Formats: sequence, structure tokens, C-alpha cells
Amino acid sequence: MNKMMKKIAAALLAAACIPVTGLTAGADVVSEWGVADWTSFRDMEPVNDRGMFSDLEYPDAKVFVHTMSEQDHEIVLASARPNEIVFVVREDADLSEVAEVIDSHLPGILDGYKPEECYKEDMYVYECDKAKLFNYWFWGSHAFWLYMREEPENKAALEAEILLDLAQKHLISAYYGFGQTAYFGKWYLQPGEYYDNLEDTVQEKRYIEDINDPLSSLPAGKDIDWNSVQTYLDTHHPGYTVEAYESAPYTVYVDDGSTSQKTDTLYRIVGTEELSFVEKLEVMCELWEQFGIRKLMIRPCEGDEMAYGQNALERPGDVTLDTDISIVDVIALNRNIMTGDPLCDTAKQNADINGDGSPDETDSLNLLKYIVGINETLEDA
Repeated sequence: MNKMMKKIAAALLAAACIPVTGLTAGADVVSEWGVADWTSFRDMEPVNDRGMFSDLEYPDAKVFVHTMSEQDHEIVLASARPNEIVFVVREDADLSEVAEVIDSHLPGILDGYKPEECYKEDMYVYECDKAKLFNYWFWGSHAFWLYMREEPENKAALEAEILLDLAQKHLISAYYGFGQTAYFGKWYLQPGEYYDNLEDTVQEKRYIEDINDPLSSLPAGKDIDWNSVQTYLDTHHPGYTVEAYESAPYTVYVDDGSTSQKTDTLYRIVGTEELSFVEKLEVMCELWEQFGIRKLMIRPCEGDEMAYGQNALERPGDVTLDTDISIVDVIALNRNIMTGDPLCDTAKQNADINGDGSPDETDSLNLLKYIVGINETLEDA
């Protein structure tokens, strides 16, 4: 035991002589970016949309349904970004130094400064023949988005080298490598707007009322052969029947200011009453693929958001976020505990060795024991 205590004392004494830099709080991605992680999709049902939604906006997107209530559903599209790296800069970091690190790996990117592409103060764009580097300023947080025009041959090595350089210079508080971010957007089915040019002077606008049942209120469509639809259903979904009905009246406006009331023939698929929303939606997507029937216009309820996978800086014990675990991490943790030196969220998570929700003296001692070799793993108490 005396030998162990001597090792700890020697380590602490040596630590007193080590200069500590870059330990101020980093800025984590803020909520205005629509922060989510992959766990956000675990409670959603995946949908085989056959391209009906994903072809509209997000190439190769995965489609999910988020059911909030029996009558309230969101359609969520998530599209991975395989050629992009996103990282968040510490609030005290020199942004030009960040750009210089990227230039060292992608020479010439600093020469491609494009202020005219910036639409917001404190945002700028660099580019070279291989990549673009965007800097965003959101509510006190700087984040960089590195977009590769083509998939690099040395993809894994490039990702690791950029991470190491940024982390060892204490420039970043989060780092998401290739494929660890995705666009996602929430969409609703909503009443559609259809326009028929019956005459140049007539514009008719019809609203479809039943938006909660994907297999009701299907527009007639000039090129849809409903007899063929019924034949298809008989083969693939026995018991489902096409039924025509009259829509609620709607108003037709004419250029001279006059109006008239009109109804339309609409269609629905009966026999599907016991299906869930997702099951009905998948049948709707199947009919879209086979016959081009699209029930309603679709729109995003919010702008593009971003989902995040694995933050490469998340590593138990790495309090300084430099990809290494050393006595400097103990110093940083002790300063946080004793004097309130701030840590960003990633650093706090890494410092919480025992996982009880907050870094404390027990975590500091366990980290020290691991560094000096008393404990073989950080999990050893």
C-alpha cells in the first residue's frame, strides 16, 4: 500500500509542473441545429416507402414514422452524410488555426475563401478542388462542416489525422466523422392542392379532407386505371376493394370574379380499416410505385435538421479531449471539482468515470489510479 501511495504522490507532484492549456469550456452543438442522435430513431417504425418520400428530397434516405397519437403522425426522413465531417470548436479557439489545420491536410483550401457565399455574419466558406469547409455561427457556438466533393481513397486515415491534429491543439469539443451525421426532416401528410386546367380562365383548388388515412381520399388522376388497381389488389392484397365516392363541394374561382361549387370523384381502398397507419402508408407507397397514385402533397413541417452518431471525442477519462489519457486529465477534472473550471458536455461525460451523472472526487481518484497503473481499467473501483 505504501508503494501505491508513493506512486500517487509522485504523480501528483509531477503534475504540478505540467502546463495545462485549452481546458476552458467548449461549445456543444446547440438545439437550433435540431440536435438528435441515432437513438432518436429507435422508437420510430421504419417504412418501406419505395422511393415515394425519399426520392423527393433526401437521396438514399431511410424513412420512419413517429407516432405521437392515434391521429397524429410524423414521417421522418434521415439521410446519412458519408462524405462530411462535422466538428464543434471550443469557445476560446482561434478559428484561423482551425482552418490552417484543415489546410495542412487539404492544401489550397485556405486560398479558396468565398465570402460572397456567406449569408450570415461570422460565417465563411473555404474551398479547394477536393473539398469545401463551411463555418457556422449559431448562438455562441462555432461549428465546421467539411464536405468532400468525392469520397477520398484514404477516408479513414484522413478522418483520424484531422481529428488528432484538432484535438491535440485543444481546438474542438465534438467531432463527428464520415457517416456520423445525417440530415433529417419531419414531414406531415396534409390536405393537398390539385390544379386542373379545364380552361385557361378557371383555376380549381380542392382540399382533401381525410389526412389521417393514407388509403382514403385518393385523387382520381387522369392516367390512373382503377380497374387495373383493383386487379392488382386482388392479386397482392385480397379483400381490399377500390371504392369511388364524391368529394365535399369546393369553390371554383373564375377571372371575372364569379365562383361556382364543384365536387370531384375520389377513391379509397376499403377493407383496410384494421391496418395501422404504417401498414396503410406502405400500401399507399406500393400503389404509388405501381400506378403513380400520390395521395396528398407532402411538406416538411420544419427545415433541415441534423442527427449525430458517434462523437469521436467521447472516451472515458479523456477530460481534455486531446485523444490521450494522462495526468493532465486528472488536473483538469480536479480544477473543475475544486474551482469550478468549466468543462463542455463531452468533457463532463468523459470525466464521469463511474457513470453516476456528474464528475466528482471518486472519478478523479479512479482516473488517477488507472493512469499510475494501480487499476488495470477505468471500471475498476
